[in-house]
Amino acid sequence: MTAFVPCPWIRFLRPISVWGNVLAGVVGGCGSSQPTPELCDESAEIRLAYMVVTQPHRVAVGQQVLVENGFEHILVDGDCRYWVKASEGEDSDPWAPIRSGVLSPEERSAMETTLRWSEWANQSGIYAETGVSDAATHLFANPASMFGCVGRCNDAPSDVRRIKSGTRDVLAALWADPESANVNGPGRVIVIELEPDLPLVYPTILEWPLERAPETLAISRAEAVELDYGQGVSIGADEASVFRRLRDEFRAGEYGTFHDVMPFRYEGIVYQVFFRDVVPYENEAGLVLP
Repeated sequence: MTAFVPCPWIRFLRPISVWGNVLAGVVGGCGSSQPTPELCDESAEIRLAYMVVTQPHRVAVGQQVLVENGFEHILVDGDCRYWVKASEGEDSDPWAPIRSGVLSPEERSAMETTLRWSEWANQSGIYAETGVSDAATHLFANPASMFGCVGRCNDAPSDVRRIKSGTRDVLAALWADPESANVNGPGRVIVIELEPDLPLVYPTILEWPLERAPETLAISRAEAVELDYGQGVSIGADEASVFRRLRDEFRAGEYGTFHDVMPFRYEGIVYQVFFRDVVPYENEAGLVLP
């Protein structure tokens, strides 16, 4: 039996409002009779969003900031600029950088076809998967509709499954696009101060890399276990460039086995740092869909 979660229960997955008032009726009324909006209409807003999301308590402590806009995502605005976060292997990589580029007319057409863009306005709600309680949700949204499915989406209607089936090809194509590039600019971090007697497994602990002291950014481990999405700290481009370089070095194994955290030492105290890139359409809390 298809398990259908009506639109208002999207808020159970993560706090989501909507773009302006356009989606408010969809979330509240759980239906849409609007035609599919034009993808690239030259507007300064996100026109297409695909995100692989989960509830914050199912994420390792500190990694909430890495995945609050999705373990993977595709975002396209009205100028056909896109931002993509994708995993290079089969396993998700919350530390992956965000890449950005501009869709060519051919890429735009291919995306609309592969993701069945013309069918999005007819969808609504979240379709659960029977017997699955901890899988990620594939969330789709545009200014006329919001819908999704859980896990492998086996219990979703056939049209939703067809839309979801095209996401891997689009993620891979955008990620590999030679015209795209890793984003620069500001970033967001979670910095956690560890207790002095906590046993550590990190092969290398670097010295704190920023001019300002880590306590200006840090929270305690007790505070970290209560983290929700939208609670990261915004940092400027200069500081972000430091963590961006170190992230790439840690992921490349330059400091030994990467344990999904960047550890630093300052005045005898060890701090865990979680850093991610940002996209221009995030709100003050760092969320694309607040």
